[in-house]
Amino acid sequence: VWEYIDEFQHHDFRRLKNGHTVYLGFERLPEAAIADISGGECDEHHKDGVWGDYIREVNPAGETVWEWHAHEHLDFKKYPLSPATPNHHEYAHPNTIVPLDDGNYLICYRLLDMVAIIDRNSGDYIWERRVPDWGGPHDVQFLDNGNMMLFANRWNKGPWRGSAIVEFDQMSGETVWEYRGDPTHTFDSHFISGCQRLATGNTLICEGQWGRIFEVTTEGDIVWEYVNPFFSEAAPVAGVRPGNYVFRSYRYAADSPQIQGRLA
Repeated sequence: VWEYIDEFQHHDFRRLKNGHTVYLGFERLPEAAIADISGGECDEHHKDGVWGDYIREVNPAGETVWEWHAHEHLDFKKYPLSPATPNHHEYAHPNTIVPLDDGNYLICYRLLDMVAIIDRNSGDYIWERRVPDWGGPHDVQFLDNGNMMLFANRWNKGPWRGSAIVEFDQMSGETVWEYRGDPTHTFDSHFISGCQRLATGNTLICEGQWGRIFEVTTEGDIVWEYVNPFFSEAAPVAGVRPGNYVFRSYRYAADSPQIQGRLA
């Protein structure tokens, strides 16, 4: 019923209320921007260049109505790569783009351990938070109670493994609620993954590396669990094959608009 093709689109895209679609894309960075990249475990650049990112919003006709480029609006010197980043083949690596009601965009950067809100008019950040302990976060979101929540992969913790779901106050940064495994290594996904606050107050968690989707109460009790039974040798991460990865998951109620009228 609709199609738009961009071979450089990656990770996330969303349909806006006005019918437009916004998505993340890869692009080669200019040499001047590459020179400003710092941080990570080494300063090795890929022989073919370094990838950066853009955000593009298109209308139903496929026409670009708004665009944002990291190298034009981001001061790379101000935002060094996370210490755990193994090389300089890519800068920032956003994995989540969320359109907000005021027209601005909420974005999550894995390689910066940062979430930020981009002003649609200026292209500048009007809010940002960077927490190294998040360790390559995913799936940042606003909750109905006004707090924010994300999946903290914590990929930089070495032998002290364990991911976390973190709900925090946007302004103060105070952690309001958190879920970790007990012991911590029993819940651990160093890449992909996501979370969703349900109407019941429970939280649906996608432990993506292991294809595990489970629901926990506010007390941290597991009340539902599913493990993806489908494995593929074409899994994208070398050394972790075959894989049954799940990038993200959502729970729909019987009356949710996504499936309303489709159930007998």
